[in-house]
Amino acid sequence: MAMIRTILMVYTDTWRCIEEVQMVMQEAVDAAKRSVDNSEPRIEELEHRIHRFIIEKKCAGD
Repeated sequence: MAMIRTILMVYTDTWRCIEEVQMVMQEAVDAAKRSVDNSEPRIEELEHRIHRFIIEKKCAGD
């Protein structure tokens, strides 16, 4: 039972992390569209933010 609980916790944490990354990526896409419209170079800033987010959440595995 403990093994199943552990697997479910890892799966849930991973899924939550994936959802958060997807939200950040969508924000990046939206900001990129705005930056094209407004000529604001924000894409690099968002790339940094996504990279930091992934490292902080340790989505790549620990």
